[in-house]
Amino acid sequence: MDALAQAEGLKKAGRFAEALKICDEGGPGREDRHAADVLRADLLEQVGRYGQARALAQTLLRSKTISLPQRSACEFVMARLDREDGDLDSAVARLRRSAELALQGRDPERACWSQLRLMLVLAERSGPDAAAAILPDIRASVRQLGVPQLTAAMHIFLGEMEAKRGLSQSGEWHTRLGVQLLAQDPNIWLETNAEITSTALAIMRADCDRGLVHARRALQLSEQSGRATSRRIRCLDGPAECPRRNLQGDVA
Repeated sequence: MDALAQAEGLKKAGRFAEALKICDEGGPGREDRHAADVLRADLLEQVGRYGQARALAQTLLRSKTISLPQRSACEFVMARLDREDGDLDSAVARLRRSAELALQGRDPERACWSQLRLMLVLAERSGPDAAAAILPDIRASVRQLGVPQLTAAMHIFLGEMEAKRGLSQSGEWHTRLGVQLLAQDPNIWLETNAEITSTALAIMRADCDRGLVHARRALQLSEQSGRATSRRIRCLDGPAECPRRNLQGDVA
């Protein structure tokens, strides 16, 4: 397996730091240069090297020789960067553009990932009704593609959205189903998200002990993944009636 394929496989498994290391050490052939640069831009954003990710993605978007799916991937990276900067309007516009470019380039799986992220950003920017408006299309795409990881991602993202709305039973159901589906197509970043949601659900139920179990698991997975936003989870604050603890279970 060449370096580019190996890095792509690690990215698919949610192991972003390992994938970036392979990219740095691999040295793809000239014919793979655009593919390698697009992947590198994605991974740089994942591990929190935002300035480098933005510069590389912008350079690629100015190129007239990258493919439509590659242009879609760069818009996806830029959308995540805009989301990180708090520019939700730009993030929404870029995610829509990313999905359109992927469909034009006959890459429906990439388009579905853009739609899934769009659902989360719409929920954050405009509320659950805005996200619900695109959910039927997402469900149809996920069902048609039949990719276990996409189905798992949809349920994990829905679990996160439901938990944020205070709908603990629905949030837990979607989260558990997503984790079960990941057994067929593992991704430790998605599993990290599920554990973070499970932590929040436990806190909502004033179950500090269970919350600590999920939070420790989330930290363990986030370190393996290298995803910067996931690794920001550093402590767990229990409900008012519980002692304030850190992740080692000590009273702060």
